[in-house]
Amino acid sequence: MVLLKPWVSQVAVAALVAIMVMVSIDTFDWSSLRTLLVHPKLSSVVMVATVLVTVLRSNLALGVTVGVLLSGVFFTLKVARLLDVEV
Repeated sequence: MVLLKPWVSQVAVAALVAIMVMVSIDTFDWSSLRTLLVHPKLSSVVMVATVLVTVLRSNLALGVTVGVLLSGVFFTLKVARLLDVEV
């Protein structure tokens, strides 16, 4: 990658953004939106929250962090119910 730096630095950022948007649109599975109602509600909450945080904050790391934390909390609640643990 270092060898390509002189050429890569000349590419306009707008062109890179356009490529990124087109790739994300092409790779997104649009039928997954219909399956939100079929999946477990908590899984759908995690997915929607992750996407919303990522898009609204323009920060993928923050979105992934929110998704992992929500998944951990929901998993803990599920295991606590299965094991009959009192809090």
